[in-house]
Amino acid sequence: MASRRLPLSPSLIPLALLALTGCSGSGNMNMTTPPANTSVTLLATSTANDKLSALTLSMESLMLTSQSGTTVTLFSAEQGEEFLHVNGPMEPILTGNIPPGTYTSATLTLNSGLAYCAGVAGAPANLTIDGFAAYQTIDPVDVSLPQPITISGSSTLLALNLQLASTVKPFTFCTPGVTQQVQSMTPDFTLTAVNSGSSAMPVFAGMKGVIQSTTASGFSVGGNLLFGVGEFSPSWQVTTNSATAFHGVSGLSALSTGMAVDFDASVQPNGTLLATRVSVYDTTTSNTTLTLGPVLNPIPAQSITPMLLSETSPVVPYGATYNYASPTTFAISTQLANLAQLPFQPRFDAAHIVGGQNTLAILHLASTPPSYVQPSTLVLIPQTVDGLVTATATAGAFTTYTITLAPYDLFPNTATLGDSNPLTQPNTIIVYADASASMQTASPIATGNTYRFNGLVFDDNGTLRMDCDAIYDGPAL
Repeated sequence: MASRRLPLSPSLIPLALLALTGCSGSGNMNMTTPPANTSVTLLATSTANDKLSALTLSMESLMLTSQSGTTVTLFSAEQGEEFLHVNGPMEPILTGNIPPGTYTSATLTLNSGLAYCAGVAGAPANLTIDGFAAYQTIDPVDVSLPQPITISGSSTLLALNLQLASTVKPFTFCTPGVTQQVQSMTPDFTLTAVNSGSSAMPVFAGMKGVIQSTTASGFSVGGNLLFGVGEFSPSWQVTTNSATAFHGVSGLSALSTGMAVDFDASVQPNGTLLATRVSVYDTTTSNTTLTLGPVLNPIPAQSITPMLLSETSPVVPYGATYNYASPTTFAISTQLANLAQLPFQPRFDAAHIVGGQNTLAILHLASTPPSYVQPSTLVLIPQTVDGLVTATATAGAFTTYTITLAPYDLFPNTATLGDSNPLTQPNTIIVYADASASMQTASPIATGNTYRFNGLVFDDNGTLRMDCDAIYDGPAL
């Protein structure tokens, strides 16, 4: 869909000629220099349950209004973002510069949106992917500010949080057996300051992409993860230092253009990112494309039906079936560093892959394959699930939470397809959280309440177990 661009007009700045006169003595002129603009980095996040598997939005601009009525524009170039892979976690979208001040309202102009859910329908059971495209007129959408936002100093972080339950309702387009049902969507966002007044910059984990160039101090990551309508997905300038931990390569000098990377980083005052972890699971650099999303249906020891967030490379068609037999290499994200301490053996391979697990497929293809798509590497990556806590316990250094998933969650839903690695209780996950897990809940976790758990989900011989990275308050199931 073509998007409308609004021309930018240069500002006219009047110059005032100030004259001081006096019959005797000297005149003094006091001039106040306006404070320099603040570098503002916009972060994407969402608050969602498991009804949707993907939701992309194409954004045209974001404008903020100060308490004095002055309006400023943070960005005015089209930017796409997929909001379900940041359900709980955050990732930087872009950085702009605006005057310091207190801002009390915001408006976001959208271009289009695309949403998908997946499930099982019919008898015999068949995998069903339901989706709809909701196209907005290019009009501002009011963004809720829970409290006024103060922009000051050299840099500020703002979180744009998509509230899924009030954005897409009802979820009738997810009705089993009904596909491509077009509906409307009313995006509901909140905007808040992150780490306001603190000198400590948070680390954002699990950013992914393909290296576009390298320098003596870092690298740039391009938007090869193009989520549906997100044709302008984030691109990042990344620096490293002596504290950066490298996995899969010896260090910065071993990185090359065309290499897929997975990294954690903090935002610097100038908007660049300082990497704390850089992981390379596949060192091949030619024709690199990525596919990100949940496994929908593992076929015995051979292939998986599509992961929902597909790259736009013309050589890998959307909805392709991926052959994970040899020579595909299996890997586990290095985002969580405590795998060796888990009281179970964390495994991800052909014998331990199940529907619902979140994966990153790294491919190197020069042309469209005739049938199956062969990933070079298949990586298990963290995901967020929404579950009801039914029991708590301890296991060594870990607190465990037994959670029950909603029936529409992909784990119990796809288990009905006859997975080659069947689950004993597909609607239950045992979550393991140690002292490193980030607890971002308003009150201590209690049985009977619903929360969002982010981490790596493993199939432990039929039992689902999560190595937990963070816990958030959850919307209703």
